[in-house]
Amino acid sequence: MSDLSSLTDSLVNTYVGYKEGTFLLFWDSATKNIAASILESAIHARNPHGGYISSFNIDDYRNGRSLTSLPADLKQELESKLQASSDPNQNTVLYIMHSLPDEIPMRKELIGIAQKHGKIGGLPECTLDVLKAAYHPNNNPAFSDELFVFIKKESAIRVTDDSGTDFTVTMNHSKYPVMHSSGILKPKRFGNPIPSEVYLYPEDVNGTMGIKGSYGPIMGHERFRNDYASLVDVLQKTPIIWQIRKGEITDVNCNDAEIQAYVRTAVFEKDPVNGNKFGEFGAPSNLYILSRELTGNMIIDEKGRVNLKALGAPSAI
Repeated sequence: MSDLSSLTDSLVNTYVGYKEGTFLLFWDSATKNIAASILESAIHARNPHGGYISSFNIDDYRNGRSLTSLPADLKQELESKLQASSDPNQNTVLYIMHSLPDEIPMRKELIGIAQKHGKIGGLPECTLDVLKAAYHPNNNPAFSDELFVFIKKESAIRVTDDSGTDFTVTMNHSKYPVMHSSGILKPKRFGNPIPSEVYLYPEDVNGTMGIKGSYGPIMGHERFRNDYASLVDVLQKTPIIWQIRKGEITDVNCNDAEIQAYVRTAVFEKDPVNGNKFGEFGAPSNLYILSRELTGNMIIDEKGRVNLKALGAPSAI
């Protein structure tokens, strides 16, 4: 058995939990080999009495440009195949395609449809390295459980580093419960099938955050697309600086003029009402990923570094 097949077996059997029902995989040209292995793993995992397995190459619908919404024919086929299952809770939709600029609304539409009919998981920017890091045997689930219990007892967390990051997250557990992401998909809920992270909706955030690892919107920028190591290199030298007050980003600065302009647009212009408001604080709990260097790939780095997600500028590390 190859490394790839053993990794996708772990993904399908342990974290996706597929055995029957409809299994639909969304991939692109960059993830073709991984997609083929996932489909093979799903076929092997399927119960003898069967289930429907199919996939979609999203590049067939992109035609070289970003998809800002699901094409009508793809949406109809997706809904039809999910509705055909006798037990919706057994259905699984998984997407692994790489992101293009402005495709967040399309992914949200995909997630919304899938949530109504079963489980939905996302591994955007999926690579072999992502799979190796996600399912490495050196990860210790017990640490994630301990971190979850610890954060539930605290009312605030202060985060600092040697580059100037110094912000405090205030928590209200009765209003916004702490969540524990084990990586195991559940019906009617979206999840990344990667262990593990403890996260919550912050009641308040104040201070300064230096972003020098990963940044969600920039991963789709032409300058860094499929070259996340160069993103880390640039941000290590010229980090993005968020000034934060009362749960909102009040200013954005970066010594790289192109990045600064791009981030300011993402934070302040695309959604002027909510784009600068925080929606999530994440504390990493995957010990293997914690021990690794940053990759620039958000799907992995957020399991190994503290991260904040703003509504208009998701996932910053």
